[in-house]
Amino acid sequence: MMAAGDWMAGHIDNFGNWGAGAISSGADWGMGHMQPQGHADIGPRHMGFARGFNDYSGRAAGGVDTVYGYYDGAIDRIAGMAPGGGRHAMTPPPQRPGFFRGAMGAYSNVSDSFDGAMGNMWGATRAGVVDMADYRWGPQAGEVAGYYADGVGNVGHSGMTAWKMYGVRPFAKRVGKRAMRNQFGSGGYGGGGYGYGPDPYARGYSV
Repeated sequence: MMAAGDWMAGHIDNFGNWGAGAISSGADWGMGHMQPQGHADIGPRHMGFARGFNDYSGRAAGGVDTVYGYYDGAIDRIAGMAPGGGRHAMTPPPQRPGFFRGAMGAYSNVSDSFDGAMGNMWGATRAGVVDMADYRWGPQAGEVAGYYADGVGNVGHSGMTAWKMYGVRPFAKRVGKRAMRNQFGSGGYGGGGYGYGPDPYARGYSV
């Protein structure tokens, strides 16, 4: 499972690097086919709005990252936890479910690679937009374009992070249940004869 995750993560990394290079080349080609239009006069109100959009979206992204940090830590603890280590545990289990931990590790690697690939491509896009705005309409236009691009990046980052929080929970629940059944038998916690009590997934407890 981990090997498959590493293979997929490597291909995602390669795609991200290729995409970033293609975007940078496209921006260079675009600047080579446009003519400067002089320096645009950006008013203070417009500049202030662009800065505010970047600032507040950055704060929101930071808050989402903080929440995800706690959530990701909880998932890591679950992945390393013995299957009977919950509120109904009576005795330690004989071994940990390797499939569960491997699946969570593979998911984490692929997710991190996807984040990195998107970050690389967005970084190249942001640089291309700013360079073209600066080249065509002057440094103030490039500055405003940078604020807007950073703000859009913050919003996109927040959305992707929230999606990961939404996606990890059902994934962990489904894979964990399968791994524990494979490890201890189809009877769940109690059916394996180890005395772990009722299956918490059947009781609706949150992972």
